[in-house]
Amino acid sequence: MVPTALQTLTTYDPRKARFLASFFDTFCGPEGTSVVVLRGLPGSGKSLVAQALADLANQGGWESSIWSADSFFMEEGSYVFRPENLNRNHGLCLKGYLKTLEEGTTSEARPLILVDNTNLSGVEAAPYMAAALAYGRQPILLTVHANSYEAFKRCVHGVPADKFKQMVEHAQEPALAPWWHLETFL
Repeated sequence: MVPTALQTLTTYDPRKARFLASFFDTFCGPEGTSVVVLRGLPGSGKSLVAQALADLANQGGWESSIWSADSFFMEEGSYVFRPENLNRNHGLCLKGYLKTLEEGTTSEARPLILVDNTNLSGVEAAPYMAAALAYGRQPILLTVHANSYEAFKRCVHGVPADKFKQMVEHAQEPALAPWWHLETFL
């Protein structure tokens, strides 16, 4: 049996797993948010965090969905980055997210919707945050921090070192809207 992301995180770092469970209990649930937009460097662990939050939601009887531009780079089960598809894939990700928001608004179920993209700047995160607010949700922008050297080593996306360095610098001075609910996962 393949371990869940939450089991993997618990084995890898029990402190982080406890933090995530506490975050979920505090901010997610019937009275809390149903949208979490993740931000962080490639290789920081955003996908693991997103899947662990989805595991927590599913354990609690919730539906969950994860929207990631990376999922549109999958070909026969393998990640194949094609730069010429970057804009298209981000558009498909946003379109799917918007459809899920709309469907979740019209049904009794309010699924936990997770966005798993870098969202290093306010410009990148803004469409997801604004759409959630427009649909009556209180989204949380959850920053997943990681040592940049470790994140680069773990990154499976083939980001060149010079581009990764630019992303590190870009992430340090994000222009985020002051009314957004911000949380940090270390």
